[in-house]
Amino acid sequence: MGKYLSDYFSINRRYLRSINLERDLADVTALDGYILTDKSIEALRRILNGFSSDQLAVAWTLTGVYGTGKSSFAHFLTCLFASEKDPYIAKL
Repeated sequence: MGKYLSDYFSINRRYLRSINLERDLADVTALDGYILTDKSIEALRRILNGFSSDQLAVAWTLTGVYGTGKSSFAHFLTCLFASEKDPYIAKL
């Protein structure tokens, strides 16, 4: 019997499906393997600077092409800033 491609390669679970904020909000394991890229670090820096300035930004826009990690970054931020008492949001 022939070999399958899966006999030679394994893919980390993190890359098998995309983040769905409605489905994954309470699941911190959905962020397993998440890596902050240079762009996401810069976005996080801008958001944190917005919190610490006198002119508090009340909204941010995150744009990018399909599959670039916008939902993963949003999930990361939600977990990062969630109240420890919130039963619906996973904690990092």
